[in-house]
Amino acid sequence: MTNRINEALEIMVAHDWFYPMADSGYIAKREAAKTSMREFVAIVNRINNESVREALRNLWIAKYEASKDMMEGRSGEWYASRRDELMNVIFA
Repeated sequence: MTNRINEALEIMVAHDWFYPMADSGYIAKREAAKTSMREFVAIVNRINNESVREALRNLWIAKYEASKDMMEGRSGEWYASRRDELMNVIFA
């Protein structure tokens, strides 16, 4: 299970959260982001622990919302505490 968790987290780190701001190559970047998201979902769905799956999904959503906040000029500072909270559940 730890390998799958780490793989999911690696996908999150590599994911292009800011592709909507691309000046060029938008379509390719959007498709790469969709592929990344699908890979994340596939890996998370193979984790047997329901609370870990839910925490990983919530972490993805929080990262998305924080990235969106930053793209819209709002502070994404809330994300660090939410991330830490979810990581505690994931690695409990």
